[in-house]
Amino acid sequence: MIAEDISVHPDWSLYKGLALYAGLRSCWSEPVIGQNKEILGVLSVYHRKPYVPNEEETFSIEKSAQLVAIAIERYSAIDMLRRSEEHYRQLAHYDSLTSLANGLTFAEQMEQAILLSKQTGRRISLMFLDLDKFKQINDTFGHAIGDLLLKEAAARMRSSV
Repeated sequence: MIAEDISVHPDWSLYKGLALYAGLRSCWSEPVIGQNKEILGVLSVYHRKPYVPNEEETFSIEKSAQLVAIAIERYSAIDMLRRSEEHYRQLAHYDSLTSLANGLTFAEQMEQAILLSKQTGRRISLMFLDLDKFKQINDTFGHAIGDLLLKEAAARMRSSV
């Protein structure tokens, strides 16, 4: 979209006061479109005087919008990969249902606690908890109820420690 003069362009009627106050008189806008034809944003170029872009400037804006689309999509892909790595790192160290440390993480944390205890002379303790008749709960009420019980037990332990 090309608004040669914001002060008279119909699409700017609601915002022209703000634009003119900021000293803007013309605007060129180009959609930033991703590979799947999704609109990712808009690249806008403003001028302080009424102005229409020439062919070279229009081409430059179009190419700039394409570069912005590539940058956005690459950033999104990298961000998704980072989140995925964090998720798998979380799954490798914590139970997906209760978010409590799994065996590997527990062993690492115990090692650190023992080393710290030796260095500081402070004592450590370990509590073992067994949910009696848990198999019966799963068999009688189903795994969904068993999962709720585990989540609740984990939440209560977490809030008590």
